[in-house]
Amino acid sequence: MNKQLMKHLDPMWTEDMLIYGFRYCLGRLSYSVAVCIDYLTPLVPYMHVESLKLISREISEYRHFKEDDFTTKDWFKFKEFVDKEIERRNAS
Repeated sequence: MNKQLMKHLDPMWTEDMLIYGFRYCLGRLSYSVAVCIDYLTPLVPYMHVESLKLISREISEYRHFKEDDFTTKDWFKFKEFVDKEIERRNAS
């Protein structure tokens, strides 16, 4: 996201909207999953650790993944990325 734009947005409101978008896409079986993950990935280092833990937990607890669903591997790859960021911060 454009850094000039980011500095004018309320960080908590913006992060809440990212979570809402994530939750919407978690239940989808379409290209929106890839768009959501592509959008969120570069923002992960700037998100609060509580938000990252929530994302990780919600991916883990989501019960409607199917083995042959093309989005399942994308979500778990994203979860792994989020978990590594959480670990990196805990190690600091």
